[in-house]
Amino acid sequence: MEALPQAAMVLGDIAFRHGLPEDYAAVKPSLIRMAERFPVCLTLGNHDVRENFLQAFSQHPLVDDTPAKSIVIVEHPCIRFLILDSSYRVDVVPGMLGFRQREWLDQYLTKHGGTPTILCFHHALDDNDRSLLDADRLLRIVARHHHVKAIIHGHWHKLLRYEVDGVHVLQLPSASMPLQQDIPLGWLDAVFSESGGEFAMHSIEPRREKILSTFSLHWR
Repeated sequence: MEALPQAAMVLGDIAFRHGLPEDYAAVKPSLIRMAERFPVCLTLGNHDVRENFLQAFSQHPLVDDTPAKSIVIVEHPCIRFLILDSSYRVDVVPGMLGFRQREWLDQYLTKHGGTPTILCFHHALDDNDRSLLDADRLLRIVARHHHVKAIIHGHWHKLLRYEVDGVHVLQLPSASMPLQQDIPLGWLDAVFSESGGEFAMHSIEPRREKILSTFSLHWR
């Protein structure tokens, strides 16, 4: 019997297009079944509506009509995850962390050094106008904090990995909706340590191999 994961992470676009309450009601039973077995961390993508998302998944009442960005901090003995909120406007493709969230991030990283840290959010870092609009400002912050080892994001529905100044960037595949016919659907299994991580992409398509690829990353 395979061991259960210690946690799962869904980096946005939980809803299909407009982040309707019925979108979250449809997916919530599946997420609850997962959460009964291990923690599940969620963040928003460009198809999610923050108010509807929080109404569905947060136990804290909304304090006003325009809730602030949603940030989740996950502490592990060997690594720290900062799950950020790159949602800009619903059904508008590009994203933005924004000044207040970037300022918070810079201050937090200054105060909490040492532990290898991974930043996670929805939007991609490329220079496409449909990606993260303040990616350059984020990377300037990352350059000042050597304990940031990797960035994990979604958005383009395809597994991709590369480096920016020694920081690993890992783009996650889609688990439900391909942007192109030949791009496989699946999820990424990861085992982290103080020095790096071991990864395996699992296919959810019966016609494909169960494990499509494996690779390792070593921290700077």
